[in-house]
Amino acid sequence: MLIQPKALILSSAIVLLSGCAVLHEPQNDTNATSTDSAAGTPSGHFGAMNNPDKPDINWLFRYYRLINTETNMQLTDEYEMTKREFSEKKTLKSQWQLAILLSIPSASFYDAGRSSDLFKELTNSDLEHDTNLNNAAFLIYTLVNEQYRIGKKSDTIKAQLIESQAVNKPLQDKLKSLQAQLTEVQAAN
Repeated sequence: MLIQPKALILSSAIVLLSGCAVLHEPQNDTNATSTDSAAGTPSGHFGAMNNPDKPDINWLFRYYRLINTETNMQLTDEYEMTKREFSEKKTLKSQWQLAILLSIPSASFYDAGRSSDLFKELTNSDLEHDTNLNNAAFLIYTLVNEQYRIGKKSDTIKAQLIESQAVNKPLQDKLKSLQAQLTEVQAAN
């Protein structure tokens, strides 16, 4: 319940961080499967978004906007492809993609803790002196980390509520029993 506002804050922060940067949509149909000319292999439904080896801030914004328009099935496909790429060769692009994908609360593979760890690594890396990317990594790391903390606190509160309900149930049953007995005594007098 508190996670959705964090997703809105994360989206707003990325847009605000862009400053005066102009966000250009890729010319290609982003829902069509394209072929990576270097490898001759499909690059997924995200097409040209998967091509840059060294992402810049505009790439980051376009990718974030694009994944927020995709269906759950498309996101899962992108996640599986990105996870495989990241495990085979840890590139800056695949790390950004994986960190962003893992930060989507509505996704079945949502993992704010792992996303936070990946963003923290990005804040600690040089990012080849790209201060915009470094600042974006820090901002997103902070927001995802807060989202993770709130999620953990929410889980703790839910567990406490369930525990309290379990303790209160027998007491409520006993109270109902005593009220029934009282009603019987009052009716007998």
